[in-house]
Amino acid sequence: MEALCEHPIRLRRLGATTSGRKVRLAAWAVFIAGLVAWALFFRPQVLGGPATYLIVSGRSMEPTLHAGDLVVATRQRTYRPGDVIAYHIPKNQAGAGALVIHRIVGGSSRDGYVTRGDNRSYRDPWRPRPADIAGKMRLHAPRLGLLPVFAHTTAGMALIAALVGFFVLRGGTNTRVGGGQATRSRVPVAR
Repeated sequence: MEALCEHPIRLRRLGATTSGRKVRLAAWAVFIAGLVAWALFFRPQVLGGPATYLIVSGRSMEPTLHAGDLVVATRQRTYRPGDVIAYHIPKNQAGAGALVIHRIVGGSSRDGYVTRGDNRSYRDPWRPRPADIAGKMRLHAPRLGLLPVFAHTTAGMALIAALVGFFVLRGGTNTRVGGGQATRSRVPVAR
């Protein structure tokens, strides 16, 4: 019993280390589960997955979608009226290949779907078939698409370069364990 009284710090550290390991293990489990879910459900079509990521431009889908919104659409076996779909304009038609996101208002997979923007009073001139459809809208992140758009501007690239330069020149900190307590030390910066 005396040994336990003489070293209470060691016992506390042992408990903290065990709970710290459990937290790290749980964090890794959540990360791996998220990665598996992304690979199965949200992996982009260019990587063999079911998802298409697009940034909305224009006002044709307001108030449902706004310019700069990020949309994730996934392929489905069937589509029906009311579904918001992303589709490529069919070949041999004006704008062929462009990606459009509109709502199905009629038609069928055999004859082609009739689509229209929520903010439009007229139907689209195209009749996309299932082969033209990239997917049905599954996730919608308002204004999140503005980040990559901003990153491609001169100001966005300058901001990114400034942030990278700041972190490179600032250097990092390293935590060392020595003498029973954690101390912070400055990592030397090569000049």
